[in-house]
Amino acid sequence: MQISFVGNVGQDAEIKTSKHDNKTFVRFSVAVNDGTGDDKVTTWFSCTTPFEKLAKHLTKGSKVTVMGGRLSINKGDDGRIFYNVNGGEVVPTWLEKDAATSAPALTRAPAASQYDDHSDIPF
Repeated sequence: MQISFVGNVGQDAEIKTSKHDNKTFVRFSVAVNDGTGDDKVTTWFSCTTPFEKLAKHLTKGSKVTVMGGRLSINKGDDGRIFYNVNGGEVVPTWLEKDAATSAPALTRAPAASQYDDHSDIPF
């Protein structure tokens, strides 16, 4: 199952190395808030991405969009549910607003805004 969401990074991202194939990856957590006031519910996601260059942009409190990651759900011995997201596109939201930066190439194709000029369409 794939998932997409926007939330805030819970703590600074960590660069890790897998034990079985020695590949590096970035691990970070994201809090997604739903509702307001007394009805507010926070859901936490543990995320990983192979894009090591992203780690410096995934700092505590920063807003991030995660799109298309593979979701797995696990239940702990204490009954808590853990949501894990592996891969997908990870985009700090400031990158979405700054199409002039080269940073979007870290995780995705060029921003759609580069294709917004329709002046040469003949109809």
